[in-house]
Amino acid sequence: MLKVGRNGWRRPGVSRSVAGERRVTAHPPPPPRRRAAPSVASLAPWAVTAALAAAWWNATRHRPVPQPLRVEPKPQPGLSRPTQADPAHFEQQEPGRGRVAERPHHIPWRGWKDILWRTYREIGEDRLTVVAGSVTYYTLLAIFPALGVFVSLYGLIADVRLVEEQLIQLSSVFPPEAVRLLGEQMLRLATGKTGGLSVAFLVSLLLSIWSASAGMKSLFDGLNIAYDETEKRSYIARTAMTYGFTVALLLFMTLVSGILVAAPFALEALRIREEWIIAARWPLVYGVAAAALCIAYRYGPSRQRAQWRWLIPGSAVAALLWMAGSAAFSWYLNNVARLDATYGSLGTVIGFMLWVWFSVMLVLIGAELNAEIEHQTAIDSTTGPPKPMGERGAAMADTVGLRFVGFRKGAGELLGMARRQTDRFRRHGKPPPLATVVEESKSSSSPALRVGGQEEVSRTRLPARPAGPPGPRRSAG
Repeated sequence: MLKVGRNGWRRPGVSRSVAGERRVTAHPPPPPRRRAAPSVASLAPWAVTAALAAAWWNATRHRPVPQPLRVEPKPQPGLSRPTQADPAHFEQQEPGRGRVAERPHHIPWRGWKDILWRTYREIGEDRLTVVAGSVTYYTLLAIFPALGVFVSLYGLIADVRLVEEQLIQLSSVFPPEAVRLLGEQMLRLATGKTGGLSVAFLVSLLLSIWSASAGMKSLFDGLNIAYDETEKRSYIARTAMTYGFTVALLLFMTLVSGILVAAPFALEALRIREEWIIAARWPLVYGVAAAALCIAYRYGPSRQRAQWRWLIPGSAVAALLWMAGSAAFSWYLNNVARLDATYGSLGTVIGFMLWVWFSVMLVLIGAELNAEIEHQTAIDSTTGPPKPMGERGAAMADTVGLRFVGFRKGAGELLGMARRQTDRFRRHGKPPPLATVVEESKSSSSPALRVGGQEEVSRTRLPARPAGPPGPRRSAG
């Protein structure tokens, strides 16, 4: 709406100055604001939400249909049958194999075939050669601290040089490298500790026992492998068992050495012939070794302890093989092998290391034999009141080993192969002879081949196919 003023027509709120310029007397309405473009920071939460939603949708789209839970059967240790039942059930299924034998000598010959076959298989399955190598390594690290403890104990009651004389007498059976190395080390320790065996006895004893316990611990691990057991004892219980065995072994060695030194004087006083003394020495060593192995097999593995009668066979066999094998190994080193020529100054150490590996291997084989003997029967072979299978606390007692079917299956496979080959010859005849190179052909650069008594020049010519219906001929072009 325009109003007429003194200066002419004008709009409300607008006045003119003297110079004629427009002057705003009131604020005009603000112009409409433009929306600002969204920033990246404001869009980030929405982008993350969209990405999570897309990932969730993609995951749920390809999700498999849930299946009902199935309880998988627990894997059986070693060569075991997957069933656990009453002993009469196994005897009914496999009669004449000692499934209800209460003692090892009750197992018939068919059962012993099963035992020997499984023992042979388990030696390879458990990789006892590798396990024996690892036990040998820790034994070599522990044997010299153990000798230090032995010298400290024995030096309190007698002269260590007397023990060296007894070791020299044992060189006819045990490897001379082992006897020489042990004797030299004992003399060196005795010479270095002359007059000071009782002063630093306690400190050296504790440090040496701590170092020597590593070999005993590795031996327990090997026995667990042979018995298909895992270590279930606590750290304190296992450490106490390891140190107890180490101390007992050292005390036993000291006692036996004292007996060996004092025995000749006692027998001479009793006027007993020297031939009888020599003859009685080896049965004594055999009995001591078998008893020590029997104790190790009973208390070494982490399982419910087995009854003594199930430990005697493997201990007796391992001790016998150890003495016979040591004598054979000693003869081999003295007459066949020349380790000094091959290894130089390390020949003695190498011979001793091989003998230790051989001894550990026989200990583990004896454990495998005991385990499979116990594995043959379904009767409870653990200590305490009889318990059903699955509740005895030992893998070999809670399962039953497989029977031996190796010869039968192997013979069947051989007969089947021979029968199939005979049928093939009967249907197709004798196969054509193979081509062999004879000489270089003069007229061609390719070597001449002899196929069935005839020379052929072409290398790529195939033997003639058997007669059959003629196929369509191709044209010459």
